[in-house]
Amino acid sequence: MKNAVCRFPLAVIFRAVMFVSAISFPMLLQAQSIKVDGRFGKVSEDEVKMTEYPQDTSAAAIVLYEKGTVMMEMHSDGTLVKNLYFNARYKILKEQGTEYADFEVPFYWQAEYKEHVTGINVVSWNMVNGKMTETRMPKSLVFEETVSDNMRCFKFTAPDVRAGTVIDVQYRISSELYWIFDDIYFQQEIPVNEIEYEIRLPDMFMFSKHLRGYLPVSYSESSGTGRFMVMGNSFQFTEIIHKYRGTDLPAMKKEPGMYNARQYMSAVSYDLMSFQIPGYLAQNFSVTWQDVDDDLLESSLGKAMKTVCPFKKEVDAIMAAESGDEDGLIMAICSMVKENVAWNGKVRLYPGAVGTVVKEKSGSNAGINAVIASALSYAGFKVEPVVLRSRTSGFLLDYRPEMTAFDTFILRVETPQGKVHYVDGMSYNGYMDILPEEFLVPNARILRPGGRSEWVDITGLCRNSIVYVVNAGISGDVLAGTVQCKMTGEESFSFKSEYKGFDTQDEFLSSLENETSSDIGTFSLSGMQGLTPACSFEYDFTKKVSFSGDFIYINPFLFEFHHASTFREPERKYPVDFPYRTMISYFFRFNVPEGYVVEQLPENIATTLESVGSSVRVISTGQGTGPVSLRYDFRIDSMRGDASEYEYIRQYWEHLSNIYDGVIVLRKSGEENR
Repeated sequence: MKNAVCRFPLAVIFRAVMFVSAISFPMLLQAQSIKVDGRFGKVSEDEVKMTEYPQDTSAAAIVLYEKGTVMMEMHSDGTLVKNLYFNARYKILKEQGTEYADFEVPFYWQAEYKEHVTGINVVSWNMVNGKMTETRMPKSLVFEETVSDNMRCFKFTAPDVRAGTVIDVQYRISSELYWIFDDIYFQQEIPVNEIEYEIRLPDMFMFSKHLRGYLPVSYSESSGTGRFMVMGNSFQFTEIIHKYRGTDLPAMKKEPGMYNARQYMSAVSYDLMSFQIPGYLAQNFSVTWQDVDDDLLESSLGKAMKTVCPFKKEVDAIMAAESGDEDGLIMAICSMVKENVAWNGKVRLYPGAVGTVVKEKSGSNAGINAVIASALSYAGFKVEPVVLRSRTSGFLLDYRPEMTAFDTFILRVETPQGKVHYVDGMSYNGYMDILPEEFLVPNARILRPGGRSEWVDITGLCRNSIVYVVNAGISGDVLAGTVQCKMTGEESFSFKSEYKGFDTQDEFLSSLENETSSDIGTFSLSGMQGLTPACSFEYDFTKKVSFSGDFIYINPFLFEFHHASTFREPERKYPVDFPYRTMISYFFRFNVPEGYVVEQLPENIATTLESVGSSVRVISTGQGTGPVSLRYDFRIDSMRGDASEYEYIRQYWEHLSNIYDGVIVLRKSGEENR
């Protein structure tokens, strides 16, 4: 895991959502477990000899100390600059913790405004033959990478890192975009021994701040005197000083049903709204969603949507073959583009040059979307970009406009007949309206010029379902039969992704046999090639059953769709996210063997959990010599459960998992057994 030191990867910023008055928040905080002199280079022998963190002995690495200071500076030419002075110290405790020796420092780089990263120093400390040694990282090992139209990133790796290493890092960021504040995260994905931040702002700044998260940090506010030189004149001001401190903050660990753990970390956001030096300078920084729309439409994203189609001949041929079938034409064009341009595995907002994507036959999802847009537009469809923030990137607050709110886009396609569909360039396992689950968000935004953009919910574009049909009977001492399964919508997407994750079909079948505790014979698949809305499989199977005296015990559930272990923790502070709304139906049909009668069937069940719009129903029928049938139906209509409902969700999942223990009991029907 690369350390995006003090800055959210790609500088995605959550802004403040409320005003906080100038008050102090005294919190009950213990002194940190490990005393540290946080000054750069002041590493103690005890820190290097340290072998485990008392507060979390499982930790592979910890933040021993982190300090950041943010303050404003005015240059002699009147340019206002925001400076971040940063230093941090990390302890690598286990070999798997060496990944925290990789660092990324993203920074803005625009034509008009820039950020400059200077003073990067990295030192690794180790114990060698009982003595402390230090290894400095050469400046030549700092590499610069272009991330997007307006973002760059410095990457570097601490030298000579192993279990036991202590790493010291420091640098400075000077930003001409002084009104943009990155979030400050006190909690991280590894434990934090001690963290301190100081924010120093002139009183002519109008700002709001927002503290969030579930772990408290101490906060205090004071003031001092500062001075700017403005047009040769000295201007004195009151400097507002905010100080934050946290100790022994546990690692933020991702839990089941959590797409982004970072959004729940303890953090603070600053939002600068205006700045005024009376008689000299006044600036308003309020942003509207139309400002965001206009910025995106003027960027390479907007320009790419106007690109001339590079596949005119291919589209002409498809139009001749698919005349009259609008949906078929859309998917045929999407398939053609994806056959000519491979997805490079990257998810981006800005597509780059369409010509380059076509020439290299490879591109990000944004690049492929731009090519698809040009082809569909050429074919007569109305195509618009739909920007979104993926679920893995955290919440998008639609009531808080931000220039960095979105991280990718898909396409809205309207046919001449007025039908609307959504497609995406990375969805090789999907279809129109079947998107990657991380793109299923309630607040995507259709970009349109002239203030006509609008929000759209793309969480329910298609019907998602799985239907299993099992026909079985007793053959000798085993249960034998056939399984048929059909998946639609997101369930189809999910299965295709899972299946293609195996190197061979034999590997997949071996996994399926382990899952179902059965032996699989003939196996067939359909709907797996190309872009399809559904897929299915069918196979023959045999499975051992339990004989005990005059009784046969048969578990009708070859598949278990829920597990109590998913939500094993007794408490949870965070909401539970579900992948998508879905329905699961399972039909089991069984012929009672000659000489046996039905003794017992699985219990009929009907249960609901209204807080997540879920229900489950089990109906078993059959008596005497049969036949026996069982029907299981599960549905969930919500994609999120509140943390306050967690105990009910946990109990519900445990109830669901117990359903799969139900058995069919058969008894010999001879006179001697009556």
